[in-house]
Amino acid sequence: MDIRLYWIWLSLALKAGNPATAMLLRAFEHPRAVFEADEKALQNAGAKPELVKRLKETTLDDAKKVLVACEKEGIFVLTPDDALYPARLLNLSDLPTVLYGKGDFRGLFEDSLAITVVGPRSISPEGKRKTAYLTAGLVAGGATIVSGGAVGGDATAMETALDCGGNLIVVQACGLDVNYPTETAPLRERLLKQGGTLFSEYPPKTTVGKGTFFIRNRLLSGLTLGTLVPEAQDRSGTLITAHAAREQGRDVFAVPGDEVLCGGCHNLIREGALLVTRSTDVLSEYMPTYAAAMDLAAAFQAEEEFRKKTKPADKPEEKTEHPIRRLFKKRTDKPKSKESAPTPATELVPLPDGASEAAGAVFAVLAASPKNLDDIAEEAALSPAAVLSALTELELFGAVQSFAGRQYARKGR
Repeated sequence: MDIRLYWIWLSLALKAGNPATAMLLRAFEHPRAVFEADEKALQNAGAKPELVKRLKETTLDDAKKVLVACEKEGIFVLTPDDALYPARLLNLSDLPTVLYGKGDFRGLFEDSLAITVVGPRSISPEGKRKTAYLTAGLVAGGATIVSGGAVGGDATAMETALDCGGNLIVVQACGLDVNYPTETAPLRERLLKQGGTLFSEYPPKTTVGKGTFFIRNRLLSGLTLGTLVPEAQDRSGTLITAHAAREQGRDVFAVPGDEVLCGGCHNLIREGALLVTRSTDVLSEYMPTYAAAMDLAAAFQAEEEFRKKTKPADKPEEKTEHPIRRLFKKRTDKPKSKESAPTPATELVPLPDGASEAAGAVFAVLAASPKNLDDIAEEAALSPAAVLSALTELELFGAVQSFAGRQYARKGR
């Protein structure tokens, strides 16, 4: 019996991102023991009746079909039994029991510095420029780039890493035989030709859904030592990966900028992210461990070249008022009022389909009246970082609204 079948079986029964994964592996040590356990033993280990039912209904034949599909599509399979399985994922409570991959993978996460670079889908020209020159510097300095492969900021990081001949790994939110997103398909083809790697924890034929992106993002942060955010607005989905990184004990790097386009970056910095403006700021954090494999001078030079190459055309200098004078200038326009909380009589939106387990726990304690972050964390029995990640997810679903003073409430219809 191919031992990988038990890992695939467990992944099919639990579904991706299930926090019960670590619980079962602590109790039984290996998925084969989970497979052979009776219902009483599973319940004694903490499995709820619903989970026990799924474990018993899923068969090894289901796993065999997945393995056959992988062989047909040229997809390799990594499990925690394999030496090349990324060790940094093993400490996650919701670790992927299976990683499906395409391309050339040689355990680069443990052998060299790896940094996740994420950005918004609707990235500004300046955000694209920052992502490009920072990625170029990281590659020249010796870092492997990890990306989500989406359009916008992710695509910019991908293209730059490929143009610079760097090591690139992309983690997809669907099966590796699914062409998504189609806009970045040429970049994925280049990646495979240049010796990069595609990863997913979803088996072949799995299509994308809202939930698959949120689940995938924890791998983007979990695979690396740090996550770099060159641009993100207040409610950018990019922040989910940054919050996941903080929850996992990884470093978060944010680049300041325009108050609107980089509002999310500024919030990350207030919450403890490291403010960076150059690739060498990021690389310097890891000099004690990776000094022999890093080249800060090369990073600086590569970044400077990209900065000059992508520098926008000079514009006529605009006269600006002194900031102190501006503070005392009488306003002629009325400030926009913040969105008011729904009244108790308003029908509240339900929990969105595809929301993560943490988002569900946070949503359950929210009401029409705003609650502050600390109260939400206490009632939901989650850390503030986990609550922030869940709230960002719910905001993207349009189920929650935020207020001044880090307060949040459920939205009304």
